[in-house]
Amino acid sequence: MDTIWLLTTGGGALLLACAIAYAMLRQRRLTSGEKQAQDASVHQLYRDEQKGPPRPLR
Repeated sequence: MDTIWLLTTGGGALLLACAIAYAMLRQRRLTSGEKQAQDASVHQLYRDEQKGPPRPLR
């Protein structure tokens, strides 16, 4: 009975490690153009946030 739990626990950890490794290998890097667009969008969001919340509609 203990062997089944050992295999189940070890197998689950191994499966999780394989899934994480697969996801890390499949993740692609941003191109320089995509990175610049992302940075510009982030800076725009920060600028908008510093202006304060939008006024409510009446």
